[in-house]
Amino acid sequence: MHYMFYNCSSPTILDLSGFNTAKVKYMSYMFCNSSKLTTIYVSDNFTTSAVTSSSYMFSGCASLVGAINYESSKMD
Repeated sequence: MHYMFYNCSSPTILDLSGFNTAKVKYMSYMFCNSSKLTTIYVSDNFTTSAVTSSSYMFSGCASLVGAINYESSKMD
């Protein structure tokens, strides 16, 4: 899922409720620079327990509802 939605400039909503991410290891840059993205729907099957790399996953996603400001202490 590394770079999966990177630089997607048009979607505002993504429905990932059918994604099972139990075995996914790499989510770095997954949504990076998706500047118009406001909402991401997921289910309980969207888990990050196996993820070993998630750097910049939401970088540049300032339109996400519920997004928080960047804090360097909360990286990986």
